[in-house]
Amino acid sequence: MSQSSTQKQIPLTERGHRVFDVVRKFAKGAQEIEATLTSTTGEFLRFGNNELGQSQFTKGRTLSVRLASEKKQARTTTGRLEESFIQKAVEKAVSQLKTAPEDPDYLPMLGRQKYHSLNRYHERTVQESAEAKAGHVAHAIELARKNNLLASGILGTSVDEVFMINTAGLEADYKGTGGYFSLTMDADNGNQTGYANSTFADISELNAGQVSETALERAKLNKAQSEITPGKFDVVIDPNAWSEMLFFFIVSASTGFSPDFGVRQYREGRSYLSGRMDEKILGENVTLVDDVYHPLQMGPAFDGEGYPKTKLTLGTSLKPDIGSQVRRRQSHRARATTAQSTRRGSNKPCHSRKRRNQDDRRTCRRTGQGTVAHATLVHSRGRAANKNPDRYDPGRDIPSGEW
Repeated sequence: MSQSSTQKQIPLTERGHRVFDVVRKFAKGAQEIEATLTSTTGEFLRFGNNELGQSQFTKGRTLSVRLASEKKQARTTTGRLEESFIQKAVEKAVSQLKTAPEDPDYLPMLGRQKYHSLNRYHERTVQESAEAKAGHVAHAIELARKNNLLASGILGTSVDEVFMINTAGLEADYKGTGGYFSLTMDADNGNQTGYANSTFADISELNAGQVSETALERAKLNKAQSEITPGKFDVVIDPNAWSEMLFFFIVSASTGFSPDFGVRQYREGRSYLSGRMDEKILGENVTLVDDVYHPLQMGPAFDGEGYPKTKLTLGTSLKPDIGSQVRRRQSHRARATTAQSTRRGSNKPCHSRKRRNQDDRRTCRRTGQGTVAHATLVHSRGRAANKNPDRYDPGRDIPSGEW
């Protein structure tokens, strides 16, 4: 991330407060206002056919504005932070708010929250030179050449930041680093392939040599395939394959990757889990744990509404933790009752790694609506697995309301 380190940066929290002042100025008529500002800076080395092909530096910010009145809400986003563009985005949200249908499940925006501290920002990842990264790529290419294979992949690092603020007094911020080394070695026109991937927050944890050796080993084994008769077989699932399976387990690819664990999908009968409450859906030998504080985890300690995340052990049955829902709703109602009179008609804010297996690490990214209750198979506002980092994720830099 050496290119960005030479430029003076305005802290995202400082910029966020300035942007929020502009949002409030144009959000006329809205009883509740929320602004979420995200920033992503990345550097990527792409290589293919045993040649380094591209060095890419990216930087982008996205502003998401959510307005609410009574039980109506509207959201707009913009990638430009000039006042004129913010004004257009806010005015669009105001217009949408007037015609938006009421949401019977709408909860007032959260007030001030307490979060456990997280340190997921590593200066080494930011300062790592392009020469050092190219050295990791060169080792993979050299290993592939010695074995008559072609190496292709990406080595990328990033700094992700988010700042959230609303008129109920909430302020939440996060800054963390991340990266991944994705490598494919192939031969025979793609009929013999080996794949390995490693993700990290601190680039000093990256063992590029191990990634290269793993891809080579799998390429040597993955040849002379033959067809077999369909049936039941005992198989060994690679960590990356399991992660992909888990991702498709919680979303519907046929509906644009909408979450099957989403509350809306569940209630409207659009999830394969609809009507299956209390039904056992996993074997006794499968245990899923969603722990935002795990040393191999990435991302903030709060969801897309600023609600603090907690460790969640997921059972084998589709059974919600009713207590968590009730406690949160009661908390919302109590806060809304005491704050409604002061907030109505005013836009003023109230505020004056088991042993680390690098291939197992999966980043935590945003998703759609909240999931069924707080204890199905994924955390109530997060994705349990990540898509292949080489693929473009259109929701990565655009807050959709959830994390």
